[in-house]
Amino acid sequence: MILFRKVELEKQRTSTTVRKEIEKWIGETVFLFFIVGVTIIAPLSVGIYASVQNLVATPNLSLGDMVGMYLVGLSGMVFGVILFVFYDRHYFSKHTRTNMIHSLLLATGLSLLLVFSAYVIYGFEDAALSITLLPSKGSIGWLFMTLHAVSLLISAPVIAYGIGKLAKSH
Repeated sequence: MILFRKVELEKQRTSTTVRKEIEKWIGETVFLFFIVGVTIIAPLSVGIYASVQNLVATPNLSLGDMVGMYLVGLSGMVFGVILFVFYDRHYFSKHTRTNMIHSLLLATGLSLLLVFSAYVIYGFEDAALSITLLPSKGSIGWLFMTLHAVSLLISAPVIAYGIGKLAKSH
């Protein structure tokens, strides 16, 4: 009888541990998808908005509008990278170098998505302009997406380094 209780107690502990690990893994995954969504939604929105404005608006976008839209997309990406670095520091590693590598991997993956999105937006603008009789103004959506991808690749390790140094000083 005592042996049966010990076995039953050990079985309950093991199943509780496995359940906690599964819950932790699901929580980490959902939070990571949230961070990726937050990081990529701003540049995608800016690219789509710029391409539609390029097709619909009679005058071309002003330089101020383009700089403002670029900064909106960049600020969304910077916010997403900051969230990712805190996520990485909480769940995986508190070493600055590891955080820089992980943020560079995130930036590389998101940049590939942005380049693919730039291609899709360029195809959309090209198809829309080929149907209409409007003169081609040139595609601007791909420019925003490419600039955002390059900016993300450059800024992600810098942000991770800054947060790592800030965390070590406190």
